[in-house]
Amino acid sequence: MPYALPPIPPPRPVTLITASGAGACPAAPSAAGPVPAQHICGLQGGGRWRRPALHRFLPALAAAAVLAVAADPAWAQAAGGGGDITTFLQNLVNIITGTAGRLLAVLAICVVGVGALLGAISMRTVGGVLLGVMLIFSSAWLIDQIIGA
Repeated sequence: MPYALPPIPPPRPVTLITASGAGACPAAPSAAGPVPAQHICGLQGGGRWRRPALHRFLPALAAAAVLAVAADPAWAQAAGGGGDITTFLQNLVNIITGTAGRLLAVLAICVVGVGALLGAISMRTVGGVLLGVMLIFSSAWLIDQIIGA
């Protein structure tokens, strides 16, 4: 016996708020057919469509506006390098190869060690992590050797 799809229920009438209270829109789609193009129930008889209440979002919107106005972008530039791209890149290299980079490398090797201990990691991944750590911390030496600086 083939599977029969359940019947499609008729569309529900659109709830409209009118001056006299909430009621069903007489021009809502029904079994008789679609809404005529010239009839917009929301504009007839002083009614309006029911929308989510805007007052729920006003506190969050006000807080976002206050934070946007109170932000002082000059503080972010005080420790920079005056907009010089080489200073930015040097700061990035210092972060990656400095203390933060060393700590991340130690954590990566510890995670690989735990994964290897549990048998949940392949030797290819172990080799990739070790090669990545070696390349990060020997990158300055490698570039000096390549360009002869």
